[in-house]
Amino acid sequence: MTWLAFLAVALVILLAGRQVAFYGDVLSEKTGLGRTFMGLFLVGMVGAAVLLPDLAEALARETGLGQAWVGTFLVGLVTTLPEATVTLAAARLGAVDLALGNVVGSVMFNSFLLSYADVLAPGPLLIQVGGSHLLSVLVLLGMAGTVLTGLMYQSLRKLWVLAYDSWAIVALYLLAASLPLVR
Repeated sequence: MTWLAFLAVALVILLAGRQVAFYGDVLSEKTGLGRTFMGLFLVGMVGAAVLLPDLAEALARETGLGQAWVGTFLVGLVTTLPEATVTLAAARLGAVDLALGNVVGSVMFNSFLLSYADVLAPGPLLIQVGGSHLLSVLVLLGMAGTVLTGLMYQSLRKLWVLAYDSWAIVALYLLAASLPLVR
């Protein structure tokens, strides 16, 4: 049951976020029905986001995957879906600087949010989290290093459909996602 609720919340976040990301400026310019839909999308997205932490905690408990893995890979995926839509749309339009800026800016802002979470935590935030986050942070650093290397090296060819640096990022992500599952 928790999986279904989690997937329903993910679907609401994806659909509402996609609508707001793609059509927000158009809908807000309209009167009446357009603004009503915009309001409904935003309420749906915020409502789903409020439910997400409780569902994720229950899912981590029921599946035994642990809060760190569920938070990193499932919640991270769900909350990034609207942003992924914008990044992919920008890349499709050829606005590659916007696509990369969206991804890098999101990582920067989400990292900045840790300072706000530290204000709300009863003690120092990072001392309270589990050591299983070390692997995720190391992989994140490896991915950031790969992006930096890709920007400096600028591969001129692709292997099948991806540049070499993109393959490295995919491999690092899949490695990090699968390691806790095989323990």
